[in-house]
Amino acid sequence: MYLDIILESKNLVNGGICECCLSAEGLFWCSTCSGEHAWCWACILKPHQSLPFHKLQHWNGKCFQDSPLS
Repeated sequence: MYLDIILESKNLVNGGICECCLSAEGLFWCSTCSGEHAWCWACILKPHQSLPFHKLQHWNGKCFQDSPLS
């Protein structure tokens, strides 16, 4: 039961669609921001350029991995 909850939290949000532009794949999220979000690279980059200490991650097909802003 607990494992299911943990694994469920590591899946793509919004069916893998960017919540901002609604047209690109939402493969990025920020573990520092509150809530569950899914963004494409262009949409996550805009608000996070001024937040260098936020932890961005991208979906590699199996799990989320750390992703630098550059």
